[in-house]
Amino acid sequence: MRFWRPSSRFPYLGRVLFHDEDDHGPIDVVEEEGGSLRSLQFGSTARQSTMFADRPDELTLEYTRCLMSALVLREAPPARALMLGLGGGSLVKFLLRHLPGCRVEVVELRRRIVEVAQRFFALPRAHDRLQVHVTDGRRFLLEHTGEPYDLVLLDLHTGQGMAPVVREEDFLPACRRATADGGVFSANLWYGFDRALKDRVQGLLEASFERVLALPVPGRSNHVAHGLPDGQLPPAGRMEHLARVWQQQAGLALPELTRLLIRHNRIESSREGGEK
Repeated sequence: MRFWRPSSRFPYLGRVLFHDEDDHGPIDVVEEEGGSLRSLQFGSTARQSTMFADRPDELTLEYTRCLMSALVLREAPPARALMLGLGGGSLVKFLLRHLPGCRVEVVELRRRIVEVAQRFFALPRAHDRLQVHVTDGRRFLLEHTGEPYDLVLLDLHTGQGMAPVVREEDFLPACRRATADGGVFSANLWYGFDRALKDRVQGLLEASFERVLALPVPGRSNHVAHGLPDGQLPPAGRMEHLARVWQQQAGLALPELTRLLIRHNRIESSREGGEK
């Protein structure tokens, strides 16, 4: 284990527990609040992943809960999920714990990230429902010929912002091909002040998916985009019911986020959409 003293180059709020670098830049594990909170950071103030030390399977950051609002868009829980970008593995651990019928595949470019997630963020080193691919995400998608996934989660970021691959002409269409009809694609997106980037990614999303829903991350400048290959989703009342179910089953605070999703996208309600 390497210990590193914080400096102006690493503007962190806590103690740097671990530091390393690979060809893509720094990898730091930062402890805050007396060690009760642990974050993965890439040389900037942006937290790539955060974990409560005593609750490693809990979704700590708001954007991860926003990504999991994908669960209210379909009646059946996903049986196969693909995670593009591992980080500390928060979403992977949540899926493994709370969706016992779901097999999870992860694509992560940086082998060192996988090792750090296992060592410092309680990612299982071996699990019968988890497979980790250490490879380029774009290459993986373009070469994928297997069964599509019910849920595809995209969280590809560097220390400076969203990974450039997201704007590539063939990347989001490849995400669509990897998403099953009746499935959901969910992406954590951040554009900063780059309007051209926003227009490009939004155009690629709308060209790739029949319907795209946006969910602002409360208190942040990023947002989550849900892509629906077939354009179909439950009525608003049913989505709210599913949100309450997931809150009870997994302690996932989805009801308020679901109401925000419904309002923001002007999703119509229906008498048939309530509890059954």
